[in-house]
Amino acid sequence: MKTSITCQYCKKRHIEIVRSIRYMYGLIIFCVRGKKLFIGCKQCVKIKVVNNLLRTFLLGWWSLPWGLINIFFIIDNIYKLIWPFEEKAEIKEMERFLSEVDIDINDILLGEDGLSKSQREFMQRLSYVLFQAINADGEWHKDEEARAIKVICSNVNDILTPIQAKSLLDKAGLLRLDLLNIDEEEKIMLLQEAIILTGIDGVLKSSEREYLYNLGLRLGLHKEFIDSNINKILFDKYVEELSEELEHACNIMNLSIRSSLKDIKNRYREMMLINHPDVAHGLPRSTAEATAKKINWAYKVLKDHAKVNPL
Repeated sequence: MKTSITCQYCKKRHIEIVRSIRYMYGLIIFCVRGKKLFIGCKQCVKIKVVNNLLRTFLLGWWSLPWGLINIFFIIDNIYKLIWPFEEKAEIKEMERFLSEVDIDINDILLGEDGLSKSQREFMQRLSYVLFQAINADGEWHKDEEARAIKVICSNVNDILTPIQAKSLLDKAGLLRLDLLNIDEEEKIMLLQEAIILTGIDGVLKSSEREYLYNLGLRLGLHKEFIDSNINKILFDKYVEELSEELEHACNIMNLSIRSSLKDIKNRYREMMLINHPDVAHGLPRSTAEATAKKINWAYKVLKDHAKVNPL
């Protein structure tokens, strides 16, 4: 199993496994015990489990009578360390944790092509919309095609080559896709990319505007919203007003006010996988919960702002 998110420990490899580990530390007549969740690449998680095993082995006995059950914690840690979990079990455990931080496993679980299921489906819809946008005025322009290929590649962090992106674009003419039953963020992203592509020459023809209205209708978006996006994207009728709330949200997420929906969502995933109370082991749980609450608040503020203030 491989995901699209970088391991929080080594910052090099990708997240591959998650392990829920028991621990116990003796304090003479009291003891501290519970569970820790380690999520990362195989090498890093193995090191974390070994360290936890050693601490439990050395410190778990120093409490009576609780120290007597320390052997069960040690056995559990050894089991988690050496037992080869099946991939289905790994995915199920990962899915359980990700659901707690509002992340769909299909958004990050990678296949042999290096893409997740959600990315493949999105690439199909994006290629479909871009293909129609190029043909909106009845002509196929090379500069529009080049822009479309660049957009397809950039939306999957250049995992696809320009040749593969062009192949997707060519096949998109044969597709008939439902654009209504997708999430709102993707609808807005598709509309914005179509607006940029149709207006790449600085002129929006009547046929291109009509296409954008029809696309908006298929996406379930209102005409006023489409006009607003056209004006802000193509005619530069955008005046930025950075409120105190937006500035605070930007500082929390370490993003600029003009970050895209995609960038905001990716940063949220990364931050929650590090700061979720179940994995932030170096902080008191109350502190970790407060941090997670701030991140969720900032994510909502920036996401709502990006929806009505496109790039």
